[in-house]
Amino acid sequence: MPLSRSLHRGLQKILSEVYEEVNATWRGLGEIEKSGLRMREKFSDFDIEKILPIEVETVAKKTACRCGEVLRGIISPPECPLFGKNCQPLHAVGPCMVSVEGVCAAWFKYN
Repeated sequence: MPLSRSLHRGLQKILSEVYEEVNATWRGLGEIEKSGLRMREKFSDFDIEKILPIEVETVAKKTACRCGEVLRGIISPPECPLFGKNCQPLHAVGPCMVSVEGVCAAWFKYN
């Protein structure tokens, strides 16, 4: 059942009161402007990133997986050198093959 417009607007208002848009880094895609959310300062008592800060180490890509290019439409899944060989649904190398919603997994299953 779809949300009513007034409920949708109310939820959007609450979200915008609690969170602000920030640049976010996405695996295979890099940084995308205003694609992430961060709790606003007035809610910092509830912000796990402030309560329990962790550092996420940036690791250089060490695979031939070309999922980022598949997601951006630069190549099709069979153009990835791992597709159907080292990278299959039961032994996925990249995120595109991990779930049934992944573009590589769908391409693998339905060709």
